[in-house]
Amino acid sequence: MAEYNLYDNKRFILDGNGGLSSEDNGKFAVWHNLDYKNPNTYQILIDEYNLDPLIVDALCDDDTRPRFVCYDTGILLILRAINLNPGSNPEDMISLRFWIDETKIISLQHRNLKSIKKIADALENKIGPKTPIQCFLTFANYIADVIVKTTNDLTDRTDDIEEKIIDIQGLNDFDIRDEINDLRHEIIALRRYIAPMREVFQNLQLEKNPLITQKAKIRLKEVANDVVKSLEDLDYCREHISFYHEELQGRISINMSRIMYIISIFTAIFLPLTLITGLLGINVQGIPLADNEHAFWIVCAIMLIISLALVYFMKKKRWM
Repeated sequence: MAEYNLYDNKRFILDGNGGLSSEDNGKFAVWHNLDYKNPNTYQILIDEYNLDPLIVDALCDDDTRPRFVCYDTGILLILRAINLNPGSNPEDMISLRFWIDETKIISLQHRNLKSIKKIADALENKIGPKTPIQCFLTFANYIADVIVKTTNDLTDRTDDIEEKIIDIQGLNDFDIRDEINDLRHEIIALRRYIAPMREVFQNLQLEKNPLITQKAKIRLKEVANDVVKSLEDLDYCREHISFYHEELQGRISINMSRIMYIISIFTAIFLPLTLITGLLGINVQGIPLADNEHAFWIVCAIMLIISLALVYFMKKKRWM
């Protein structure tokens, strides 16, 4: 199923009071949302907004990592958002790009993002952001909230795995290995993009840019704290998952050793008995007790005595 963006080329005119204006006369700030994979997007950014081609290339690049660059004319920001689309994996994070200046904020992404709908609904209800930088901060808050929720869920799943490992009894219970591997994969994939975003939000507070006011820095600090907490939770999960994996491997080794030990005991007991039955099964003249009608029971008694003697010997040596 092809990806599509419901808000591709959607233009919102901010009225400066948390709502939308119907007048697009250049007096109000603009929020323009675009799909960076739309072939028309590049030309829109060049022709309508006169952005530098280097900035446009960064905004439309297919492969990005979280970062920001401050220019004299505005700020370029690239973030990653948790993928909450139906049928998608959260660790398949959505690339979200921004250009912010005094008169506009341009956001670009390819896949649908719930935070876009939330901000659009807030603007329609006149409780949305008033300026371009506030619009970005609202995006940042939504992104951080979803990251926190996702990492909290991962922490709960990690704690559940600990309880499952404690309850492991036999080899049939070791299917939990697949669950551990899946969880480890999610943690590594999420941390790959969340870690650079910590640097983005922390360093953005230190920038001396007129767009980043003192109030904006306070909000950025809160967002940065949420991202740092999420990273700490991911590190907690990663370390515990590694420990659980080692514990699981140890339990598997112990169980296998116990099974092999039992098999070795049976082998040690039945090996001499197999030798006796093999010798008596040779079809040649002179086999002892061949003409004795009680020979079978005599042989069974001898083998039983040998078995009991071997068991006694092993117990005396504390091998059993």
